[in-house]
Amino acid sequence: MKSPEEILHLFNTKRIDNDWSFIGYKPSDTGKWTHDYHRYPAKFIPQLVERLSDKYISNEEAHINDPFYGCGTTIVTAISRGFRASGTDINKIRNLEIVKCLRKNYEKMKKMKKTSGQKILVGI
Repeated sequence: MKSPEEILHLFNTKRIDNDWSFIGYKPSDTGKWTHDYHRYPAKFIPQLVERLSDKYISNEEAHINDPFYGCGTTIVTAISRGFRASGTDINKIRNLEIVKCLRKNYEKMKKMKKTSGQKILVGI
C-alpha cells in the first residue's frame, strides 16, 4: 500500500494526456443522446464512453453493463456504437428516460454503420 506522500508524488509527476481532454467540445457536442434532457448531478459526457470503448473493448460482440446508469449515457452510447448494453438504477423514472432517448434517436442510430440492423429493446 502506498503512503499518502507517494500517492501525492504520483499525481504531481503525472503528465496530462491531452488525448483525454474534452475541453474543445461545445455543449451541442456533449449533449448528444441523453445529455440535453435534464440536469443530473453525476453525468459524464458521451465522448468519454466512446473513448473508453475505443481504447479498451476489442470484442465487437461485447456486452456493456452499467449498474448505476443514471441518465443512461453509457447504455445509449454503447448501443449507438453497436454493442449490446444493459443496466439498472434505483430511480425507476430513469428507465422511462432511456426509452424516450432511444426512441428519439433510433433512426439516427440505425444510420450509423455499427448499429444498422440491430434491434434496440428496452424493458421497463
